[in-house]
Amino acid sequence: MTQSLKFNEEEVSKVENDYRKLTLDKNQREAIDKIARLMKHFLNLKLNAIKGSMWLTIKQWQEKNKKNLSTIRLLTREAQVDALIELISLGKKRIKKMMVCPEEQNEDLDAAFQGVVEAVKIFINKQNDT
Repeated sequence: MTQSLKFNEEEVSKVENDYRKLTLDKNQREAIDKIARLMKHFLNLKLNAIKGSMWLTIKQWQEKNKKNLSTIRLLTREAQVDALIELISLGKKRIKKMMVCPEEQNEDLDAAFQGVVEAVKIFINKQNDT
């Protein structure tokens, strides 16, 4: 975990509150929860802030790609990884907006998200093997 990342508590609270207001179906909530818990190992950020950032990122990705997130399951393993790396990149930009002095923390954020990418690849492989 990257302990050195510093976040603006006001921004974190805003994202957490936005997440609490969402109405998600069971599958959406479970998927976000699983990946957020995985990301929590690499970011010293509150779980609901990670979940809120993820939801906003998913929304952005769906609008950009004109696809529903559920279509990722239908892609090849490589295409799934590519889509998730794109999602992670968008998420990283969103997380950066919550940081205190993000330009001073770039290296630590890059390291944290590299860990997230590797963990997500393992997660996808396990999901596809079941």
